[in-house]
Amino acid sequence: VLTGQLTWPGGGGSWDPWSIMDTYHLPGGSNCTFGHGTAVASTLAGNDNGIGTSVNDGNALAAKVYVQDVGTIGPSAIPGCKDEDSLLYLPEDLQELFGPAGLVYNDPLAAVRIHSDSWGTATNVYDLQAQSVDAFVWNHPDFLVLFAVGNNGSAAATVDTPATAKDLLAVGGAYNPDTPPLTQNDLAFLSSRGPTTDGRIKPTLLSIFDGDSAMSDGNPWSGVGLADSQWQGTSYSTPAAAAAAAIVRQYFVDGWYPMARPVAGNGRTPSAALLRAALIASGVQITGSGAVRSGSDTWPNNEQGFGRILLANILPIAAEGDTFATQIVDDAAGLLTGDVRTYRFNVVNGARPAKFVLAWSDYPAALGAAKALVNDVDLEVTAPDGTVYRGNRFGTFAQGQSVPGGSFDTTNVEEAVIVRAPAVGVWTVRVIGSDVPVGPQPFALVATGNLDAAYGRVSLDRSVYSESDAIGIQVEDVDATSVQVRAASTVEPAGEVVTLAKGSAEGIWRGTIATAFGPAAADGVLQVRDEDSITVAYADASPSHTDLATARVDAVGPVISAASADRIGTTGARIRWRTDEASTTGVRFGTSPLNLDSSTETKDLRTDHALMLNGLTPDTTYYYDIVSRDRLGHETRDA
Repeated sequence: VLTGQLTWPGGGGSWDPWSIMDTYHLPGGSNCTFGHGTAVASTLAGNDNGIGTSVNDGNALAAKVYVQDVGTIGPSAIPGCKDEDSLLYLPEDLQELFGPAGLVYNDPLAAVRIHSDSWGTATNVYDLQAQSVDAFVWNHPDFLVLFAVGNNGSAAATVDTPATAKDLLAVGGAYNPDTPPLTQNDLAFLSSRGPTTDGRIKPTLLSIFDGDSAMSDGNPWSGVGLADSQWQGTSYSTPAAAAAAAIVRQYFVDGWYPMARPVAGNGRTPSAALLRAALIASGVQITGSGAVRSGSDTWPNNEQGFGRILLANILPIAAEGDTFATQIVDDAAGLLTGDVRTYRFNVVNGARPAKFVLAWSDYPAALGAAKALVNDVDLEVTAPDGTVYRGNRFGTFAQGQSVPGGSFDTTNVEEAVIVRAPAVGVWTVRVIGSDVPVGPQPFALVATGNLDAAYGRVSLDRSVYSESDAIGIQVEDVDATSVQVRAASTVEPAGEVVTLAKGSAEGIWRGTIATAFGPAAADGVLQVRDEDSITVAYADASPSHTDLATARVDAVGPVISAASADRIGTTGARIRWRTDEASTTGVRFGTSPLNLDSSTETKDLRTDHALMLNGLTPDTTYYYDIVSRDRLGHETRDA
């Protein structure tokens, strides 16, 4: 908000100029206000260039800050204090905070995509606020939310809500090097610990726990403020982590990937899951005080999560001579139960750890559910010698890495495989839709280490195609001068050659091929039939290898069974049924079988379906049809 501006940029009407007023930082006397908003905003993006002489800047220098006025002052519970800062105006449903009409996420002039929240309630539960975080991110998958885990001390399971939500970064703190003898290798004693009540890893990551920032003098018109001051808490850690997320986001938006230099044609809008996966992949194990709990000798763990954020671990910059590579998948099409996506990464030497991180933004859980996870996606990594690793199966704290074998994780929405001295050769990664009751489930995958960016990798935009479709094909190969692939199906094994184009991009080549029913012919169209397998092959000359991407064909609609009506009341009824594949949930109904003029539908793909029909006329016979469409639009209607 600009001072003097009389309307919100999003057209939300007039605003109170004093909404940008923060409280006075530690004024002394009977009031104990802090000026918390100024302190966290300064930590995130403080910039006094041209207006001051401080050597301190925010961690995301020159980033733009969108301020929401949710606080005031109120009576303090601290002995000897009259008033303190109070978060009086926070809604119970945080979707009202993140996305009101015309504002925040929906602001047409200043659309927010990273939301930093240095507050919480000292209750380790998955409550309505945590659920509303997951609901908003599920519906807005490019919106990254960060919450402080709290300052409740070193006991287990002390993380605050809403940091207990799934689809966010829960941020803890490691000390600042300028607080000797403690350093960034020591976990802050006050930083809250996990796990959540259902066993999920918390915090997600650590950032700096204490440092300097600008402070408020309580007068938005003074133009001066107070001198920088040092303070501490996970309230400090969270904007520092949000700043790191902003830098990662800018790396992708400005097209630094995959060439490690800005290429406008390579710019992309990253999902929140991709930002979370990238930051997790950056994590450094801390080994000092508080880093591991006695009796739980593992890393990652519930003291420090996946470690301390270090962006130099995941954002290669060619001009700095970086020789490692980070390679990504940001899959918006998603997975249903039984879907598998396979990727290969070539490790050229084992001097640097290899990390493979999977993250997804899960469907919100029901309040009171024993386990918050709804859609279970799994990570499996196979080494060149055939050794199999599964996500989040870690060895001892001293090992600080994954161990082979074990079962799949059925609790967390972030999974990692970490190998400190990886074998040279091709590592195969499978992302598995193990149980996706509400889908499709998008996901992001980040691999980093001494990877060969010139090792060409082919991928498809979906795992399933219809009989009249377009297969989107992408090849990443930073040293290719031209790219052709061969697409084949069960019914057309000889396949079709597809020439890909890079356009204004560098290192990324894209193209499509249509599918159709019919006899095999070299006609530029891939002939398919129901349940066919599709294989796309890219033969890379340097280094010499052939990379494959696979998919399947689905040419029929879902099968509906077990249809019934229950909970029949005066003005409503529930319709239930099952489908043999994940499909939409729809009912058309009316008072005549020839005129079903009312309808209701939900778009999420499920196999168990239920819809309430409300507002019916009492003592009236209604007729209904069940309608379900699979992910490709094949519709089945059951009367």
